[in-house]
Amino acid sequence: MSELAREIAREIKEVKDAFLDTLQELFNPKYPVQKLGWKQVWKTVNSKLPDDNSYRNRYGKGKPYPDKDVIKLIEARFDGKTLELARHRVLFSIVRTPDGFVECYKLFQQFERTPAKEAIEAIERALDTDLGSINDMFVKMYAY
Repeated sequence: MSELAREIAREIKEVKDAFLDTLQELFNPKYPVQKLGWKQVWKTVNSKLPDDNSYRNRYGKGKPYPDKDVIKLIEARFDGKTLELARHRVLFSIVRTPDGFVECYKLFQQFERTPAKEAIEAIERALDTDLGSINDMFVKMYAY
């Protein structure tokens, strides 16, 4: 890999890391669904980038956002992915306008589903008994 390619990869990684740090800061676990404004996210990301990063303030027309192509690259990388934010699993998705522009980002908390206490106890009892009584145990458990 050439020196230029390494430098570009390093700078893109800095933008990606700043993006994930920003999501971490803005995520509030009190809300199962949270909207984050595009401008808020990318302005914060841009402010975290070092001055020597060539993607800083490169959006165009003097706007305080990183380069458009890097933003699109990062959005494509994380859209529909589950992230770990503040010890919570969160689905990251992009909300677009009818024109196809990004309106905002949504973070959906992914809750772990655990079996009911009674079901766990029934399984534990089933493991301690012979196979003939397992069926009876589940019939009793789920016959309301």
